[in-house]
Amino acid sequence: ELMDPSEVMNGEELEECTIEELQFELKEHDPQAYELIDQNNKRRLIRAVEVVRQGALPSQLHAEHSFSNLDYSALIILLELEREKLYQRINQRTLEMLKSGLVDETTSLVRHYGHKVAALQALGYRQVLDQLVDTNEHAEQNLEQDLFQEISKYTRRYAKRQLTFWRNEPEKSAWKRRKTLKNVSKETLRPLLQEIEKEVHLYAWS
Repeated sequence: ELMDPSEVMNGEELEECTIEELQFELKEHDPQAYELIDQNNKRRLIRAVEVVRQGALPSQLHAEHSFSNLDYSALIILLELEREKLYQRINQRTLEMLKSGLVDETTSLVRHYGHKVAALQALGYRQVLDQLVDTNEHAEQNLEQDLFQEISKYTRRYAKRQLTFWRNEPEKSAWKRRKTLKNVSKETLRPLLQEIEKEVHLYAWS
């Protein structure tokens, strides 16, 4: 049964709820979803409660849109830059973000939508937001340098987690790891992959 629109809280209002309150409401209306969800992830709890308050059950939606029964063969390719090149690109991208007005953009988003919107949790925005909260008159002079250090540091950590995931995934799934392209059967991909291989280390699993 759909709730009266006046009773449905938007995401910003649900942000004010505690994790325990969100857990209780989800468990009461959809126990199956409650068991499946990361119960300490407030963002996911809020999304699930929003679905419940709109008259649907997250567990049913998950079942209806599940891809668990699909069976496809796939060629999965990981492109891995040398670490030094990767870090250079991260630094360059961070500088470009700052020069393109990341601080002003973040300030504008906060002014229009508040500091709790999901977009501001993304890499770059989050570090600007933290620095703006803590910045004093003396620190303002070093704001851009501090932001460069923070954003590039967290981006390197994020990249490292991605690489760790993919390095571990083949072993978990019993995929075959290849360091060359000799046995790749996708003929149409080979010219493209040969071009890519000039710049990066390439690993393919199939």
